[in-house]
Amino acid sequence: MSITVTSIPILLLSEIVPELTGAIKYHKGIETSNQDFKEINFDTIIMDKTILLKTLIEHEMQNIVEKDNRILCNCEDFYLEFYKINEEKPYNLKISCFEQKNIKEFVNNISSQYSINTQEASYNKIKERLKEQNLEIEDEEVFEDNTIVLTVNLE
Repeated sequence: MSITVTSIPILLLSEIVPELTGAIKYHKGIETSNQDFKEINFDTIIMDKTILLKTLIEHEMQNIVEKDNRILCNCEDFYLEFYKINEEKPYNLKISCFEQKNIKEFVNNISSQYSINTQEASYNKIKERLKEQNLEIEDEEVFEDNTIVLTVNLE
């Protein structure tokens, strides 16, 4: 007997159910400014520090520093601070910059990369758990939209 498991691409899910994917939503930003210097705060549901750091490295962030419950870095003209007020809550994001141009695109790029990394981590964890339970993957199919279908032998 076999069972088929389908993994929907995290980027598709981020549009359907953003609260499940770690997406950073621009419309949740709160902006404060002091003349030309701006600080914009965003809500995220990013919980995983390892995946966040991987995303920042892949996004070619510079000067990545971990301090307490904060991750600081910069890229282009943006200075980012991911911070947690409570360890059991998701990270918040504060972006500081002198010019606000392209900030929405910048945040969307980080969110997309984080979503891809989250999907990869989930996929690897599923495969690891199947192996721990001595279950064999009979077939694995990846579709154009990055949906992954695994057929698992239950016998």
